[in-house]
Amino acid sequence: MTRFSTSIAGFTLLLWAASFGAALALGPSPTPTLSALDVQKEQLELEKMKLENERLKLEVEKLRLQATPNMAPSPQATPTPEKKQLSDEDKKKEADSFQREVSKQAGDLSKAHKGEENILVLDFVNGEAWHNGIPYTLHEIYAMANEEKMPMDKKVDGRLNNGVPRNLFAIHNATLLRYESRDRGIFEITRPGKESDFKILTPEGISFDSTIGDLRNAYQSVYFAYDGQGERNGLKTLRYQHSRGLNFADKLEFLLDKDGKVKSIRYGVLDEH
Repeated sequence: MTRFSTSIAGFTLLLWAASFGAALALGPSPTPTLSALDVQKEQLELEKMKLENERLKLEVEKLRLQATPNMAPSPQATPTPEKKQLSDEDKKKEADSFQREVSKQAGDLSKAHKGEENILVLDFVNGEAWHNGIPYTLHEIYAMANEEKMPMDKKVDGRLNNGVPRNLFAIHNATLLRYESRDRGIFEITRPGKESDFKILTPEGISFDSTIGDLRNAYQSVYFAYDGQGERNGLKTLRYQHSRGLNFADKLEFLLDKDGKVKSIRYGVLDEH
């Protein structure tokens, strides 16, 4: 016989004994000669018996529940699934997919504004400027001027110790500062001041009317990482950098005026001297 069965039997016997004892205590049914006080006492005894019986039933039920295995798992028993850590290969695939999607958006945006000569679509994820539906790398922006017969100024703005010149190319309100011996430079575009100057659009929805909040929402992505903010020449700066651990350090910097709107954008090897 199990421990639970023994307990149940014991309590059942106890119930029977209590009931039998109560019956003996009561004796024969009260006669009309009993006083009112005696009748009240007997009623109290009956109530006490009922309460005791209920208590014993509860004890029996408690033992039964303790002996029965709890089949339902507790909420803590279900482990919380851990967030899957992406491998380096998966991270690269995710970034490549992101780049392709942004490039497509930039191309579609530029084609939608084809024929608008002063609209430049800037794709900083892929380092490209789109004009009339055609992409040009930002580090070779002079190619756009050459192919599309745009007016462009070029001058030497410094040299390396070995004499290699650093050229400054200027196309309307856009410039590229780059050493002839290096394949990357610094692209910058400022807010348009003339009708012929470029207005900008980006796949993220950024323009020269954007604020610092717009920029934060747009450029915290799988490709860019926040690189700090500061102040320079009375302008607030907000900077991002590539977050993929590549072998070059292209960075993206926004300069904002006192009203908090974009005044100029710089992209490339911004810490180069």
